[in-house]
Amino acid sequence: MKREELRYILRREFSADTDKFQIIKEVAILIATEQTVGQEFVLRLLARINDFQGMESMIYSLVRQVGLFPYLEEENLSLKDTIAYEIHRPSGFKENIVFHHAQAEVYYTLLRGENVILSAPTSFGKSLIIDSIIASQKHSNIIIIVPTIALIDETRKRLSKFKDSYKIITHPSQSLSHRNIFILTQERAIEIVPNIDVDFFVIDEFYKLSPQNTDEERCHVLNQVFYMLVKKNAQFYLLGPNIEQVTTSLLDNIKFKFIKTDYKTVVSERHRVNLKKGEDSIERLIELSSSLDDPTLIFCQSPASANKVAKAFFNSNKFEKTDENRDLVDWLRNNYHPQWILSDCLEYGVGIHHGKIPRAIAQKCIKLFNEGKIRYLICTSTLIEGVNTKAKNVIVYDNKIAKNKFDYFTFNNICGRSGRMFSHFIGHIYLFHEPPTAELPLVDFPIFTQTDDAPEKLLINVDIEDLNESSKQKLKKYFEQNILSQETLKKNSYIDLDKQLKLANFIQNKLKDISRFMKWEQYPTNDQLKVSCMLIWDYFVSSNKRTYGVSSGKQLHFRLNQF
Repeated sequence: MKREELRYILRREFSADTDKFQIIKEVAILIATEQTVGQEFVLRLLARINDFQGMESMIYSLVRQVGLFPYLEEENLSLKDTIAYEIHRPSGFKENIVFHHAQAEVYYTLLRGENVILSAPTSFGKSLIIDSIIASQKHSNIIIIVPTIALIDETRKRLSKFKDSYKIITHPSQSLSHRNIFILTQERAIEIVPNIDVDFFVIDEFYKLSPQNTDEERCHVLNQVFYMLVKKNAQFYLLGPNIEQVTTSLLDNIKFKFIKTDYKTVVSERHRVNLKKGEDSIERLIELSSSLDDPTLIFCQSPASANKVAKAFFNSNKFEKTDENRDLVDWLRNNYHPQWILSDCLEYGVGIHHGKIPRAIAQKCIKLFNEGKIRYLICTSTLIEGVNTKAKNVIVYDNKIAKNKFDYFTFNNICGRSGRMFSHFIGHIYLFHEPPTAELPLVDFPIFTQTDDAPEKLLINVDIEDLNESSKQKLKKYFEQNILSQETLKKNSYIDLDKQLKLANFIQNKLKDISRFMKWEQYPTNDQLKVSCMLIWDYFVSSNKRTYGVSSGKQLHFRLNQF
């Protein structure tokens, strides 16, 4: 039987004369010939296990064969399967946790003290491996680098179960204990890392080490943090989705195991949403959403787009009113605004999550969504990076983040939110646009590879013995000048080095004229602040374009005074 035919049979209702044994047999043949493909069909069988009454043991035998141990019921296992099951159980947990086969491989590699770079699908369970390494209590200081502040809080809550063994640090201002878990963005990590010993570190979404046009500055800071941690000889675990390979120039003296796996715990099906001529996209979105009974994420490019969609949902009369969230709705109306779109939407089982929603309320929306108290969650990229939800469906309404089209990595990350282990074996993705062109996803670590386009402000942070000859030549003029110390250039390396020198040169030449404006006592006077803002704009921003609503140094001064 061909794969497409088998998929077709498992997607539709069975007729009275369907040969269910033959279906299981065909899946078993697929596992024997091509296990990755066979695994997809095992998940499809599990999704319909109620239709295979009396044949469950055969299906669970196939589950065991492809290593999906978390889906097995311990009490029904043979002695041989029980031994295999126990080998896949990490130690140190009170909960009953069992790894699937690919997770166990990563876990035992890390326990042996090896460095791991893991490329795996979103539903793989990469975070559970972090938890298991912490539970082993092998390490005293663990650093977890996450891409967003929202994810700091999500991770902190998840790891609070270890608070008896470790102090959880999320900000440089906190005091340390003798055993600590640091959960930090790269910007916070850069302050802490130089001052502590580190045994083990994790970088989530490590593909962001590779230069990106949309967020170059954060990429450079992340590279700097990675370099500092590697120089401390700490063991590392880098994790991310859909990466083919990493470039390893100048990392050759650092041993690591690159594990690339397509091992899936859920199946994702994509559907293209085609608009009829003249059809409004929001109307089509509402029609589609109202036809879906299961938890659904709706991805929008920005808070403005999310709010526009939310208002359309509220005004559509397509969704039933619910009293499920009545207390929260009343509280929001009393404490925020009686006509806030979020409270209006929550009455109809629709939540909103984006960067302009107060964080505690956005997290409450995720909680309600995961508890089944709201069916739809309209979101932006703030929800996509690492925040776990129980969505069966993902509707990709916009194909941008802010004004830029998302890349292949981000697209896969969004799609990976559909389906959830133990909740939905099969997830559905609905696309309102063509997906981005598939790239060969290679991750470059510019602080190590030091290619010709690696910027000086990144290279200045590299120890001289780790610089290649080309990089040394690029930095020569900064090493030989005497306007600013190398220490000052490094501390401010997120600012272009030439711009730093130009400003320092200006201050030096005009010192008599401007010294009274540059010498502050705690807080600047109005004139001191004005001069500083003008220098910041002229030397660091040097642009006529509006940035965060500001287009000159004088305007920056005015806005700061407003605050």
